[in-house]
Amino acid sequence: MEAKTLQLSHTWLTEVLRQSGDAGDASVTDIKIEPLRHQGRSSLLFRCTPAFDKNTSTELSSLIFKCPTEDKQIRGKLSKFDGYRREVNFYKADILAGKVWAPKIYYCNESGDLNPKGILMEDLGRGRIGSIFNSHADDASVAIDALAHMHASFWESPLLARLPWLVRFNNTSALEGAAQTFASSLQVVRRTFGNILSTYTLRIAEAWVANFDAALDAMARLPVTLVHGDAHPGQMFFPTREQRRFYLVDWQNATAASGAVDVARFLVMGLKADLRQKFEQDLVARYLGHLYRAHVTQIQAEEFWLHIRLSNLWNLFLNVLAVAESGQDDGFPQTDRVAGFDWQSLILSRTDRAMRDWEVGEALVRSLAMVRHSRP
Repeated sequence: MEAKTLQLSHTWLTEVLRQSGDAGDASVTDIKIEPLRHQGRSSLLFRCTPAFDKNTSTELSSLIFKCPTEDKQIRGKLSKFDGYRREVNFYKADILAGKVWAPKIYYCNESGDLNPKGILMEDLGRGRIGSIFNSHADDASVAIDALAHMHASFWESPLLARLPWLVRFNNTSALEGAAQTFASSLQVVRRTFGNILSTYTLRIAEAWVANFDAALDAMARLPVTLVHGDAHPGQMFFPTREQRRFYLVDWQNATAASGAVDVARFLVMGLKADLRQKFEQDLVARYLGHLYRAHVTQIQAEEFWLHIRLSNLWNLFLNVLAVAESGQDDGFPQTDRVAGFDWQSLILSRTDRAMRDWEVGEALVRSLAMVRHSRP
C-alpha cells in the first residue's frame, strides 16, 4: 500500500506536545515526516522526527502518526464495524490509563475538522515486533503473562459498562451484517484457498453462519473482561534492552468478552501448529495461574478450554475476512515471509488445524444446546 504524504505544522505539534506536559516550554522548529516502510491495510503510518529549540525528553525524538487508509473500498468495509472510531475511543478512555499494554498517546482525533485526523503516539521502534512466521516459545510466555495481567484487571469489572464503544457479542446492532460478510468472504476464500480449509472446518463455518446470533449469544454469556480482540504477535512489541516494556497496538477490535478470545487468538496465530500442540496446555495453565493469583477464581481449566475452543470461531471470522480482502500489498513485513508460503495460507492452515485439534464443532454444538436450554 502506498502511503500518502502527511503535513503537520510546527505550531500544531508544539501545542500538542506542550499540552501533554512532555515538551515543557520547548517549541518545534522542524519536522521530518516519512511513511513507514510497511503499511497496514486499514491505516497509514508515518514516523515524525521533530527538532526543538530546547532540550526535551528522548521519547520525543521520534513519534508515530497513524491515520485511516484512503482506500475507499477498505474504508467502506471497515466502517461497518467502526474500528477506527473504537481505537480513538480506546485511547481517550482515562479509566484505561496505566492498566493496558498500550503505547503512550499524545493526540487522537476522529473528526478531521480543523485538526489532523489521526493518532499521535510514541515510537515503539526500539522494541521487537513479533512475527506470526517465526514462532518463539519464550515470546509466548511473555504474551500470555501480559494478557493474563490485563484480563485479571478487568475481569467482570463494572468499569466495562463505562466503555459502551467496546465490541460486545450480544450487541446485534454493532455486529449487524457480520454473518453475511463472513459468508460472502468465505466463498471468496473457498474459491482461492479451498484446498487449505478442510471439509470439517467448512461444515463448522456453514453451521456457524446458520446459527450466528445464537453462537454469539453463547460467547456473550461467558465471564467478560477487556480483550484486545486481535492479539497476534504482529500486534505485539516484545521487550528489549532499549525498550523493556511489552506493548499491544492496533486496538480497533477492543472487546468486552471472555479472555479466551485473546488466548485462542495468540495460540493459533502466535505458534506453529506443532509448537502450539506442545505448549498449549502449559500456557493455558500459566494463564489461569495468573488469574488465580489475582483472585479471579471463578473459572476452572475445563470450562476455560471450552471457551478457547469456541473462540476459535472468532479466529476463523477474522482470518477469513482478512484473506478475502487481501491484495498484493498485504501489510506483513517482507522479513516475515517464508519462501513459497504466503501469510494467507499460513493463517488459514493454522486456524483449520486448531478447529480439528480442538474439536470446535463439538464445542459449538454443546454451546448452542446450552443457549437453547437457558431460553424460556
